[in-house]
Amino acid sequence: MKIGGKHRGSIWASLYIIGLVFMNIVAAQRYLKSQQLKVVESRPAVGHRYTIERLELPPQTKFYHGGAAINDSSQVAGTFMPDGRPMSAVVWDRGRYTKLGTLGGQSSVAFDINNAGQVAGWSNTQSGVQRAFLWKQGRMLNLGVAPGFADSVATSLNQKGWIVGRSFTNSGGPYWSWPCHATLWKERKIYDLGVPPGCINSRATSINSYGQIAGWATNKDNQMTAILWQDGKWIDLGKQAGKAVSSGNFIDEQGTVVGTSGNSDDTMRATVWKHGRVVTLPPLPFHTANRLTVSDANGMVFGDAKVGKEWRSSSPVIWPKASEAPVELDRQLPDESEWFLLNAYDVNRHGQVIVLGMEANSVDDLAILTPIHRKKGEPSP
Repeated sequence: MKIGGKHRGSIWASLYIIGLVFMNIVAAQRYLKSQQLKVVESRPAVGHRYTIERLELPPQTKFYHGGAAINDSSQVAGTFMPDGRPMSAVVWDRGRYTKLGTLGGQSSVAFDINNAGQVAGWSNTQSGVQRAFLWKQGRMLNLGVAPGFADSVATSLNQKGWIVGRSFTNSGGPYWSWPCHATLWKERKIYDLGVPPGCINSRATSINSYGQIAGWATNKDNQMTAILWQDGKWIDLGKQAGKAVSSGNFIDEQGTVVGTSGNSDDTMRATVWKHGRVVTLPPLPFHTANRLTVSDANGMVFGDAKVGKEWRSSSPVIWPKASEAPVELDRQLPDESEWFLLNAYDVNRHGQVIVLGMEANSVDDLAILTPIHRKKGEPSP
């Protein structure tokens, strides 16, 4: 379930401001979308369409773009930003939201939620440091930090309540260059997972119920490589892909890793690592995969296709099979829909997808896509 990172606080805040500027050029965004639709016009639709339901926010509140997750009970973990006030981690459940509070500081951010309703993320403490948290049974627990580091963030948890993320120290400069180690919180103990050979930093992004962990690491030149933790050691998936840059974003219960690989920002492609095989998925122009659903026997990959270099010129897509071209999720909505989708964050076992988008000229909203399952013998839409 999750994706996200942080002391990105300031970085994501800057991106959010940029996003507000782009709100004034919605017409241009729709032009980009129309050009992208031309690319996929001849592609067949996937086997079902979706309904879409907006998640309600308080007045004068916006969604924080750092990530969101959905569990099999349709509970959604995410973060909203009240105007002029700190970020607040929340859980939406049956149309209502609950604020999760903080560890004594001002801000909190939620990245993942499991089927028990437990939530992982980060919060500031009263002293101002950042700490990974586990929220369960109405309480937010401070998970601590690996020895030798100043701060921590939790990005994913499995059905057993094992949590992964990273411990890091803000050394100035870009956040991706800060010293950090992938970290596992398991049964009240903290495990520093170290780094693969040849790397200096590591991050854990996802964990399955068997304790396999996906993530990415960087070398001294800040080049990223996808990594997999199993049997007590890191495996460099980037070398398997044969690309200069790669990242592992999600791992499913079968040990399949979904991420990206390429030779530069302009050539990054959605990539699946499965049982020692590497599959690069057919492209729309510039795309990345970030989630894999197990609701289909063959597995369907959800991700974001990008039609330009601007961060808001993306569109959520689905690869029904690894060998098939992606289809935009916008095309699977009801014909009368005025939604303009931007990102796909997570998908649950029932095929529900949590997305970021805009309806008509509204601000960015979180919404749940729910598949409309056809009866046997009913024709495709």
